[in-house]
Formats: sequence, structure tokens, C-alpha cells
Amino acid sequence: IKELSTHGIILNLRSKKLKTFFNEHDEICTMISTVNRGHSIFINFDEYMLKDVETPILGSYYPYILKRSEDYEEEGCFMHHCVGSYLNSTRCIIISLRCFDNQERVTSEYSIRDGKNVQSKYMFNGSPPEHFKEALEILNQKVIYYSKKGLLKPIGKTKVPVVVNGVE
Repeated sequence: IKELSTHGIILNLRSKKLKTFFNEHDEICTMISTVNRGHSIFINFDEYMLKDVETPILGSYYPYILKRSEDYEEEGCFMHHCVGSYLNSTRCIIISLRCFDNQERVTSEYSIRDGKNVQSKYMFNGSPPEHFKEALEILNQKVIYYSKKGLLKPIGKTKVPVVVNGVE
């Protein structure tokens, strides 16, 4: 919080419980990384593919394609694994499958070439819990479908300067 205040970002801790403290800590870490880097990367994908893949599965699982550098950093902080290092990969797409409360997730890496699931990891690189199995299977099939259509590959990447209180 002190480091961010030097950039004109004023924050106060809101957490009253340990669980919410860790979530707030992860958000602040992501902000610090973004401000220190000075820019954000936005990965552009086919809009139709994005909308379909990010449609809820089985009513309580929400796929989210990581599209921004902050997404990768936040996912890595939240899940305690190295997904943040995949931002510049040209061979894969990363999808976070999240439960309805956003407190439980599985991070999956898919090959852009054939849509196959390279790996799916839970917290601390653990195996996904059993209750994610059916939703992951449905997601895997969607990804393979869009791979065959050639729509998994990013359309492009945009580098955008970070703006804090109106100043780049």
C-alpha cells in the first residue's frame, strides 16, 4: 500500500478475515506489478469464440480466458503457481475454470495447434478436484472444436501504457 501511494494510488485494507486478506493481498500485488511494469498487454481473440468458451458450464462453472497481463499475474498469485510466465507463449491458450463463488479454480493450458489439454492445475499445482471433472471435459471439447476452426490463435496483442490518476 505504501509503494502504491508513491504513484498516487490511495488504498486502505478492507479485510476483516484471513481469507479476504489473502484475496486483497493478491489484488494489491497485481497492482504493484502492473504499475512497476508500466504497461499492460491485451491479447485479442475471436469474439465469437470468446463468448462461447466463456459461457457458464453446468450452471456453476465459469470459464475465463486469460487475456491481459493482469489476468496472468492474478491467476498466478491466487493459484500459487507459475501461470504468469505463460503470457508471452505463442503455443498455448490459458483458461481459468472458476466455481460460482470465484474462490475455487482450475487453470488449464491448451495447445493452440490441436486444442488438446496440456495440463490442468489446482492450487499449488495440485490435481483438480473430482467435482471439476465433468466441467473440464465439456471445456476440453469446446476448445478442441475451436482449434479445428483455427480460432484459438490470438488475433494480436496490444501494449497499453498504465494510467494512474490520469498520468501514464
